Amino acid sequence: MAKLSSNFLHVTQDNPHPNRVAALGVALAEAEKWGAQYASRVVLNSKRLAKLLFEEGLPVTPNTRGDFTQSHQVFLNYGGWEKGSDVRDKLEEVRIIVDAGVRVGLNEVTRRGYDEVDIESLAHAIALKLKGHEANTDILKIVDELVEKHPRIHYTL
Repeated sequence: MAKLSSNFLHVTQDNPHPNRVAALGVALAEAEKWGAQYASRVVLNSKRLAKLLFEEGLPVTPNTRGDFTQSHQVFLNYGGWEKGSDVRDKLEEVRIIVDAGVRVGLNEVTRRGYDEVDIESLAHAIALKLKGHEANTDILKIVDELVEKHPRIHYTL
């Protein structure tokens, strides 16, 4: 029993990490206070970005409802046009981060307080870069203005 207990504890259990308990408490308190408002704003921002990118002629993937998204993500379909990693790399040049699947997540910018006007600026920056605008400084100016406008986290205690 002692050997089993010793092996079992070292394999399946870890230190208690009380810092995780505090972080969980803060996250739950934020969710209780802001959860519905934050989630609603994330979806609104996602829908707005998808619509604007589609209007710019970018290949936004529609969902089964035809309205692009019901969540925090907007998908751009570059499967047949450019590899997703190339698109990711282009956007990284102007400090816009997406993954190689070209998923644009709006949860972080929403937490920073981005609204409809900010999403329009973000869509414009993405469209400029992906449509071949050569002057990164023009796009970086847009991105930097957005970052400077929102230095703090919203939807927090």
